[in-house]
Amino acid sequence: MPTDRSLLRFAFSLLLLPACADDPMDGDSTAETSAETAGLSQGESSSGDSSGDETDGSSSGGDESGETSGDTDETSGDSADTSGDTDETSGDTDETSGDTDDTSGDTDDTSGDTSGEPPAHTDPNCVDGMYQESLSANDVDLSDLFAAYQPANRVDFVMEALSRRYPIGHYIVEESSAQSGDDCAAEYVDSGFSDPEDPASLLRGTGTIVHECGHGLNLGMGFIESSHYVINDSLLLKCDRPETIGRGAIDGDEFSPAVFDDFYRDTYLVELGDQGFEMLLEETSQYVNSLATGYAFLDQYDDNSSTSARDGLLSFLWYVERYLYLTRNQYPDSYDALVGDPCWREAILTVWGRGWKYLEATEGLMTLGIDDEEILEALLNPTLLAEIQLVRDAHGC
Repeated sequence: MPTDRSLLRFAFSLLLLPACADDPMDGDSTAETSAETAGLSQGESSSGDSSGDETDGSSSGGDESGETSGDTDETSGDSADTSGDTDETSGDTDETSGDTDDTSGDTDDTSGDTSGEPPAHTDPNCVDGMYQESLSANDVDLSDLFAAYQPANRVDFVMEALSRRYPIGHYIVEESSAQSGDDCAAEYVDSGFSDPEDPASLLRGTGTIVHECGHGLNLGMGFIESSHYVINDSLLLKCDRPETIGRGAIDGDEFSPAVFDDFYRDTYLVELGDQGFEMLLEETSQYVNSLATGYAFLDQYDDNSSTSARDGLLSFLWYVERYLYLTRNQYPDSYDALVGDPCWREAILTVWGRGWKYLEATEGLMTLGIDDEEILEALLNPTLLAEIQLVRDAHGC
């Protein structure tokens, strides 16, 4: 169904991290997988040689699934390694032509099963295919929450719903709040189309909360010397920040025409095109959370409402492929900084594998996608898929 994209972009401020294409940074990078990441809000997990002072940033940009189009303003801390704040306007688009009346019913379409075969387009013998996570449990009953709902308690309502259906999202929001000292859920609960009088609309907008709080959590751990990616409540990846070209270099490449109207291009490849790979992967990781949250509250959508949660994730996985292709062929220093580093290989493959778990689970769900089929076709270009295989090869898979 058609959508007026100009009315559905999100405006906010994001710290513009510098990017360069010089020699790779020295120092080892490591991935950490430990249940001790319960202390993530204090940034307790650390490794590698990048132990210098890190500037704590506030929550930083993203744009999110659910029914949100409101403006948010996020600013990160000042640092000598930064080049100023840049406005970012983008986001998951939503189509809404009526509120859903389904407020608590179970869905018969999906379940929270975590086992089974690895998702398509992953390697069962490599990091991406071996990644395990319980899918959002979108069949957990919420009828008691709806029965007791009061607008004044809407933050508690959303957080309890998250804890039941998407515990990872609940963890991310709580950790982000603990780290910053602010209530991250409260900051975004009224974003965009969320209506305090309509609790279902709040759940449709919960992707914004998780996505934005995910940015705040990761960047709040520090982003000058190293990059942090909270994948779930027991997996934190921390890699030395690479020296890479800006992601905007892929704009206008030979693969661009495959998507006629790339909704995310103007913001991420043009306005914020100077940001390097670390922020490209950061956005990709948060779009996994956006889709996972949309999947968790699938029963809160009906035929009159949809979100571009699938579009966002597919677009950023496509950007990652294109970035790897471009740097391998034209910017070898940037490519080596990523594919030559086991931590960055693991980060790329982990986000790739986690993303495909939710893409496979949501395949054919029209309420979670708008132009997703077109973007999926572009993503599955064999030339681009080969770039992910090269990362696997370098990782010894």
